[in-house]
Amino acid sequence: MKQETMHTPERASRLLRDASLLECATLPERLVDRTDACAYLEESFAACIRGSGSSHALLYGPVGTGKTVVARRFAADLQSRLDRRVLVAYVNGRHATTPTMLLAEALGTLQGRRRLRGFSSWEIVQDLHRYAEAKDADIVLVLDEVDAVTRGNVDLGYVLSRFDEAGRGRGRIHAILIAQKDIRERFTPGGRSTFGYTNAHAFEAYPEDVLRCILAERAEAAFTPGRIAEAAIDAAATAAAQRGDARLGLELLRGAACLAERDGSSQVEARHVHRVSSGASHAPDLGRLSSHERAFLAALHVSETPVTTGALEARYATACQAAGTKPLCHSSFWTMMHRLHDRGLIHAQLSGKGNAGTTHLIRSLVPDAALTAMETYK
Repeated sequence: MKQETMHTPERASRLLRDASLLECATLPERLVDRTDACAYLEESFAACIRGSGSSHALLYGPVGTGKTVVARRFAADLQSRLDRRVLVAYVNGRHATTPTMLLAEALGTLQGRRRLRGFSSWEIVQDLHRYAEAKDADIVLVLDEVDAVTRGNVDLGYVLSRFDEAGRGRGRIHAILIAQKDIRERFTPGGRSTFGYTNAHAFEAYPEDVLRCILAERAEAAFTPGRIAEAAIDAAATAAAQRGDARLGLELLRGAACLAERDGSSQVEARHVHRVSSGASHAPDLGRLSSHERAFLAALHVSETPVTTGALEARYATACQAAGTKPLCHSSFWTMMHRLHDRGLIHAQLSGKGNAGTTHLIRSLVPDAALTAMETYK
């Protein structure tokens, strides 16, 4: 036992010198093939850069196309290049169903405490400005996965338009919105006009040659020299190119490194990538699922045929109870269902056959192997 414990870290050190560099959350020093997006942000944030008012931008496109990393890189560069203090708050809006919840989460992130409850969006905006004034700083909010936030009746575009109003002409709060779809179509006409009819940038899927460049740069930094074959990087880029998803490519390299270490291999090879890509790694974002999303998918996976929303909600509640977790309320369950549909994990459509109201038929799009391996992501 003692000898095995000593060998495990030794094998790991021969392959990876910094595994964190294969994580999507790690911010690269250099962006690949996104100069157009950077130029858009530079133009959209002109008022912020001049110090003359609030700036807003929207980045939208499929998963794994670089939206988050571009936004975070731009915000980090603002901190280093402007001659005044800039604070950055990154918030994932996956679980925030209203603009108020989203902004409260951002304020809580800045203050280092739990998000506030029981306040209106206007009160949170005012608190953000008071915080900026107290710190004598501009605040850049990077608001990720805001698709769910725009489902309700509250106009996020209108809320953002009040940033300058709360600052009494000196807008110090700025926002970069990140979504999978162009959410401006969900704004009211007034909110869309204020936000800007052309104020958005669409991200396209990465082509294979760009994916290979991204993965090669990350691999060079993450792996010990000589411990990953060029063919392994090529295989990861080819597999990820099916969706143009750099996040999948990085996940394949991480998984291949784990397989190679378990095999006792001295190098990550293409065969390791192929083994990983044939299993759970083809399921998007499984590592980021909440416990409720896991329970939802587990309940859905029981049936091989589409399930009605009523039957699925009952199964989901049973799964939560078995895990000792309180199920979400009905409205939150529906929000979660739409979110999973947007992320390509399920397909939901109106039944239209003898079922009244808004009854949907739901089916899973997650492969069996991926769902079986989901436990490894906890």
